[in-house]
Amino acid sequence: NGEALERLHRELLPLEELDFGAEGFAARIEPYQTTAASGETMAFAAEFRNPFGAEEEASIQVVAPSSWTCEPATATLRIPARETALFRFRLTAPAGTVASRARIAVDVTIGGRRFGQQAEALVTLR
Repeated sequence: NGEALERLHRELLPLEELDFGAEGFAARIEPYQTTAASGETMAFAAEFRNPFGAEEEASIQVVAPSSWTCEPATATLRIPARETALFRFRLTAPAGTVASRARIAVDVTIGGRRFGQQAEALVTLR
């Protein structure tokens, strides 16, 4: 049964075209959960995987609540075939903002193919 399941996965998944690895995601944000004081600047790192068999350009855009500032908010990176790259960014919510598990994300386009919001992180502001 295990061999049949593996064969079916290989038939259904276009791994020769796209391979995001075992986790199956184009990106992840670290830390996943953050608690900070209102007005404090928070640092994040987003790791991106190129699923293609050739070096590709990746475009990244941070998605955060509209009143928050992000530096930098976008990036363009060259990522070797089936390798990963790191994008560091900082977010600041306006002083006085209170949030419980506010979501941030990164919107990802690699090799001209938009994968959308592929990673999220949760922010609690006190």
